Amino acid sequence: MWGRAGILKVAVLAAALATASVACESNALRVLGGAAGHPVGGSAGGVAGHPVGRDAGAGGAIKLGGDAGVDRPFDATVAPLGASCTGGTACASGHCVEGICCDSACAGGCQTCSAPGALGTCLARIAASLPRQAADCPPSAPATCGLDGTCDGAGACRFYLLGSTCLSGLCANGAVTEGGVCDGQGSCRPGPTLVCAPYGCDSATGRCKPSCVNDDDCFGGQHCHNGVCGDPPREACGANEECASGFCTDGVCCDTACTGACVSCALPGLVGTCSPTPAGGPDPHALCVDQGAPSCGHDGTCDGKGGCGLYVAGVTCAATSSCSGTLWSSPGRCDGAGTCQRQMIPCTPYACDPQTNACHNACVTADDCAPGQPCMNGSCGTREPAVCSADAECASGFCAQSVCCTTRCDGPCFSCALPGTIGSCMPVTNPPDAGACAP
Repeated sequence: MWGRAGILKVAVLAAALATASVACESNALRVLGGAAGHPVGGSAGGVAGHPVGRDAGAGGAIKLGGDAGVDRPFDATVAPLGASCTGGTACASGHCVEGICCDSACAGGCQTCSAPGALGTCLARIAASLPRQAADCPPSAPATCGLDGTCDGAGACRFYLLGSTCLSGLCANGAVTEGGVCDGQGSCRPGPTLVCAPYGCDSATGRCKPSCVNDDDCFGGQHCHNGVCGDPPREACGANEECASGFCTDGVCCDTACTGACVSCALPGLVGTCSPTPAGGPDPHALCVDQGAPSCGHDGTCDGKGGCGLYVAGVTCAATSSCSGTLWSSPGRCDGAGTCQRQMIPCTPYACDPQTNACHNACVTADDCAPGQPCMNGSCGTREPAVCSADAECASGFCAQSVCCTTRCDGPCFSCALPGTIGSCMPVTNPPDAGACAP
């Protein structure tokens, strides 16, 4: 019925279709750059710069980034900058610092990758803050002018500040001489001569006496009156009406009312003029109240500028870490400006455990995960797209071309493992034989 010629044509057509099917499948697998005979590839190695590839040889490991000779198991769960992590391999950048995916190794003790508002960016720790570990900036004795155990705000360890006393002076004629002060760069330099008058010089400490108990604490024949060296002010008063200015403050006639915090009209050498009291000293008008270290607010002393002093940078304001929702907060330290600074790190996809005040790093149930995140095989959140060998290994229920896929994806010239769209069933374009997949 067909004849010899017709039968020959049918045989040729069948052979062509079989060849086209093999070419189509080979092309789909070759896109992944896998090894010949591997379920996900056919050609040797990945393409440089391409997100997915396989090494030559059956069962070659999937290659990320197309780097020549760099083989790593494919893991599409690598996290972006600022995400929580437990190791560098979990981060797209390859750097996990202080539990955060960081843009660099950020290895310096006075650097941090978890600064508030800049998670994932390596920055210098704030001035006067403690380094990552005490051994990063080991403190030395003040007399050496070396490291003081804190950071300088520029990413390095801080030296004792300029002007810090490193060598006690000698008393000579009511002045301190031959003392030493730090230069702020790690060296002790000769200090200036300090005139103590009208107070005397304390030979035991090599410093000027700050007040007096008797006339022996004064210099140059000055007398001690109520802890102050010098004759009583001539304009002593007991009421405003006694003063031409109309202001009697701190027992003397004053140029202004001078009733604010940390100011006085009776400072030695400035009697009659309202002036700020020395930094670190008490408030003569008792307006500065110690608000406690947790507040980082007023510490009960004066700031030397006519205001109440604040707790200095580095003072502990929160001794322990804490949890708030899925956020972990580090212990806090004052910034010297009235704020308790605490580093905030998200635990997502894990929950923050209020019992231990730490982020979970594994899960038993969904309660160990952030809201909405499932617990799968001890990890929070889905891990798709991922390498698989059976449908049961995928939350979607579909394992196609050895990766978890959104659909069955078993049609001709379709693949779920195309670079850039792994996990989604997409058509294979530009096959080697343009007619191989023609309808």
